[in-house]
Amino acid sequence: LWSFVQLAGAFLLPRVSHWDSPLSPLERSTCSERYFEQPLDHFAPKLPAGQARVFRQRYIVCRQDLLDHSYNAPILFYAGNEANVELYVNATGLMWEHAEELGAMLVFAEHRYFGKTTPFSRETVHRHMAHLSSEQALADYAALLHALRGTGTAR
Repeated sequence: LWSFVQLAGAFLLPRVSHWDSPLSPLERSTCSERYFEQPLDHFAPKLPAGQARVFRQRYIVCRQDLLDHSYNAPILFYAGNEANVELYVNATGLMWEHAEELGAMLVFAEHRYFGKTTPFSRETVHRHMAHLSSEQALADYAALLHALRGTGTAR
């Protein structure tokens, strides 16, 4: 993640963007929707009886084939915000352009409690807002990236 932050300045160069045009069929064919099991609370794993201890976080991987190569391909990571993650796959032109240049894989992670990443039903979610925090969301992203790069359990 730090190397992406270090490179962020290079990503501010003006370029033609995917913002105004949909993904090409080739780009769409390299993407897949996946799910990764996350703990509801990264910092207090013991929850009261009856509460789910894990949930499924949705993420979209584009250019997944790069994980299968023997070299350590970069990952350009989009930390999802308060919306369905599919919206950002089509609206992040710089990531697509630089992924090609860098030989990088793209990962778009959905924020907990949004889109299809909902640990609780709509009827009960209001009782469980304590787990909706930036700390928990950042821990979700760190765990997902660790799994993608490390053990491969998110593959």
